[in-house]
Amino acid sequence: MSLQLFLQSRTSKQEIEDMVNHVSKSPSEIPHLITGMQSGDYRANQQAGWVIGKLGELAPELLTPYTGELLELLEMPKIDGVHRNIWRATQFMTIPEEHKGRMLDVGFTHFEDRSAKVAIRMFALKTITPLVEEHPELMEEIRAIIEYSWEGSTAGFKSITGNTLKKWDRKYS
Repeated sequence: MSLQLFLQSRTSKQEIEDMVNHVSKSPSEIPHLITGMQSGDYRANQQAGWVIGKLGELAPELLTPYTGELLELLEMPKIDGVHRNIWRATQFMTIPEEHKGRMLDVGFTHFEDRSAKVAIRMFALKTITPLVEEHPELMEEIRAIIEYSWEGSTAGFKSITGNTLKKWDRKYS
């Protein structure tokens, strides 16, 4: 199935996995996925995002050259599926030095947005955690966001943030 047809079609989980395998062998298709996530078409946004998210798990190094473009998408108004899948992918990536500051800014913004879906917030936290560890002075800002968000948060939020804080306490205390 061509990528263009794929982005317009209703697809199964197996077809998504097949497309991830195809793109991992043909990384020149990645810009087309990024364009699909930028389109106004809901299905194309979701399909392209799903492939990017899975590709990040399978072969994050293929996405590293597109860090700037992924950040641009994260700075666009909320498209939950796109943002969730980009954050899912970036947690596995090595963020290039020239994008670390911007990734931290965007990550903090998404993590502290209490109106954002929990998955978006948690994937953002997982992405920025190694960057924050390079600048331990930022840990207190994360702690403050966690404490502010704790009341009324989900079990998943409490588990992931609690584990992050425990890790930091062991490592930096």
